[in-house]
Order: sequence, then C-alpha cells, then structure tokens
Amino acid sequence: MMRPRRRHQREGGQALVEFALTLSVFSIFVMLVIQLGLLFVAYYSETRMARETARWLAVNSKTTTDDLVATHMQNTMLPGLAGAAPSNQVTGTTSVDASVDVGSLHAQYTPCVTNGSVCTDSDRAPGATLYVQLQYNVAGSHVLFLPTNFRIGSLEVNVPTSLPAYRVYVLVE
Repeated sequence: MMRPRRRHQREGGQALVEFALTLSVFSIFVMLVIQLGLLFVAYYSETRMARETARWLAVNSKTTTDDLVATHMQNTMLPGLAGAAPSNQVTGTTSVDASVDVGSLHAQYTPCVTNGSVCTDSDRAPGATLYVQLQYNVAGSHVLFLPTNFRIGSLEVNVPTSLPAYRVYVLVE
C-alpha cells in the first residue's frame, strides 16, 4: 500500500513544476497582449489627432500661423498620448515644411508663409491641398512597460520605439 502513495506524491510535485512553468509562460503572454493593446491605442490616438489637426488646419488655413497650430495640437492632445509644451518648433518657409514637437509627438505640416498676420502661401489658398504628418515616439512614455531589447544567447531583438508616421492630406476650404 505504501507504493501508490509515494507515486501520488511524486505526481503532485511534477504537477507543481509544470504549473510554475506554464504560469510564467502564460504571464509573459498576457503582458505582451497588454503591451500590444497599449501600442494600438497610442497609434489610434496618433491617427485621430492627425485627422483632427488636418481638418482644423483646412478650415482655419488663412487665419492660422504655425504657432497657433502647435498650440492647437497641445490643447487637443488625446489622453493616449503624453503631451507637453510645444518645443523644437521650426517655422515653415516656401522650401521647408513647418514642424513642432509636442511632448513625444513630432508633427510636420504645410507651412504658413505670413505677410503680417495673414497667411499668403499658395499652399494654404482655398482649393489647395495641405498635409499634416504625425509620428509618436513611445520610448520613455507610459505606453511601454516591457523592455525594448531582448537577448537570448547570441540572438538580440530590438523593439522599435517609434510608431509609424501617419500623414493626412486635406483640401483647404
């Protein structure tokens, strides 16, 4: 009668080891799914922000300077993106597009070449096509909580920390 008991005790230890291995693999899988979900939310926020900014710029193209575009983006930053005050602002010219960084978001758009307070650029005239391009860098933000580079033996994997750029073209009204 003692033999079956010992065998049952060994199987209990084996089940505990299998559970520990399975739990760790399952936990990593759940964390990866959550990480991917947060990245998709950030990308959705980036695309929505690009569409809204492009639409706002098309409606207000003649009365809006590059500074006002940066302020508008800061004020309408979606919760999925970490915002801050506009920085690294480049005022556009006829040969250089305007750009600004708002937190981790880099924006590039059709510039407004001004004559006083009125935009005189033909790219912002009614019927012209203007664009807004946004790119969000998730490094150092609340979006990434898993490491961005993994090493398994001699194999090293680096996860990109910048979402793909999203460009929207609209007609000026």
